[in-house]
Amino acid sequence: MGNKSFILLSFYLPEPILKEYLKTDSWPQVQTSNFLKRLVNVMNLDTKKDISFLSTAPVTDYPSNKRKMFFSKKHKFGGKIIQEVGFINLPIIKIITRSLNFLFLGFKAFINKKNKPDVICFSIHIPILLSAYVLSRFYKVKMIGIWTDPPNVENDFDNFLKKYLRGVEASLAKYLMSKADVVIGLTRPLVDDFSSKNAIKYVVNGFGPNEISEPKVLRKTEPKIITHVGSLMVRYGIKEVIESFKMVERNDAELHFYGVGDSVDYIKESSIEDSRIKYKGFIEPIEVKEVLEKKSDFLINVRDPDSDLVKYSFPSKMFDYLASGTPIISSILPSFNAHMTSVLIPVKNYNINSIKTAIETALDINPSAYKKLSIEMTALSEELSENRMSKKILSILGAV
Repeated sequence: MGNKSFILLSFYLPEPILKEYLKTDSWPQVQTSNFLKRLVNVMNLDTKKDISFLSTAPVTDYPSNKRKMFFSKKHKFGGKIIQEVGFINLPIIKIITRSLNFLFLGFKAFINKKNKPDVICFSIHIPILLSAYVLSRFYKVKMIGIWTDPPNVENDFDNFLKKYLRGVEASLAKYLMSKADVVIGLTRPLVDDFSSKNAIKYVVNGFGPNEISEPKVLRKTEPKIITHVGSLMVRYGIKEVIESFKMVERNDAELHFYGVGDSVDYIKESSIEDSRIKYKGFIEPIEVKEVLEKKSDFLINVRDPDSDLVKYSFPSKMFDYLASGTPIISSILPSFNAHMTSVLIPVKNYNINSIKTAIETALDINPSAYKKLSIEMTALSEELSENRMSKKILSILGAV
């Protein structure tokens, strides 16, 4: 990256501040925060660059988040100054106030800089996209987009008006995404379908943790624990996993869920019907590592490979799953390369019978095959770690 300078518009905030915000949220945006943390860690490995941060809190609308007001303020964290962008946390008003504050504080940041930075835009959130576009064109610098999801994914916590306006929001997001000069996306379809023909394009699935577990051995104790950690949304196959597990006729296994989402009530109801199914609630990011490594015998991630959402996204939880060394029962998704596919216990088709078969295959695995999978997983995780992936992302930004 040499002596280039950048300004990152995103949701990146100091960990203590972020932790407090997530505590007040019914739908905490944990994976977004994890991805950003690793992205910034990677960028910080280049000590020659000048990077500024213009960030806003990654929270859902009131009343899903208990706070109505978020104020603009500066934070010192990790040797950097992070300018937090305030807003009124009410539907529609949130987008307007965030946009105005991003633009005001963005222009203020540029005025104070002798060498005008390129604008890195993380997220397809309209205030961030709009501000990145306006600032990059006004100051004639590059707009670098980092996309992790497609636009217009409805959430069950959106109210009626917000759902109705999603179409307008999606059209505007697609237009602004197409204005990026450089695009870094999690999947090839995401990069190709939402950028202009002239944009410089890169695919980076994400960044795994640097802390990787030692390979595991199969525990002799029972029951065997199959665990899902993360967003518990219906669109992520939670109901299909539960229904398939109910069909597994053995008492030496339990299915545990950690997180929040629109399928929590369904999980709780299923746990009454089948005592092997447990809802363990939301856990702090710092607790995830222990659950994946020490409280689970298998991890599970089942999604419909043919859905548009899956086509355009890469499940970032897979990086933490791999680093834990705990074998993974998973769908084979379009974004997975052959190496990743080879270290999974595959769900061959997206239906209850196939999921049931994969679960039974996992539960019947012998100790040597279990250890072999764990060794291969941790080796792959090393390749995908922040330290290894930093070379790729730094070379991309250095070439801008």
